[in-house]
Amino acid sequence: MNIYKSISDEAEKLAAEAKTLEKIASRQQLCVEVVELLANVRQRLNVLTHMNDEASTGMKEEADADAIKRKPKRTIHTMSQGERIKRRLVKRGAILVRGYM
Repeated sequence: MNIYKSISDEAEKLAAEAKTLEKIASRQQLCVEVVELLANVRQRLNVLTHMNDEASTGMKEEADADAIKRKPKRTIHTMSQGERIKRRLVKRGAILVRGYM
């Protein structure tokens, strides 16, 4: 839950920086302040992207671990077609005779 708070805080900071950038750009004064602010916004976006990637990786790992706990592994028994036919016939009441010649 702590990472979500960090992401939301970072998003709020980015929104504030974007508003500040809009105000500065509306004055049509490109200066060192704008360049520094743009670099800061880019850095924050990179941090936010990284935090988002970390959060999604963590959630995926938790989901995978939970899925492993919930689903017991089932062994798959392969059966030949003849074996399936014999079992079906026995269920219907057939008597199998072995070694018939």
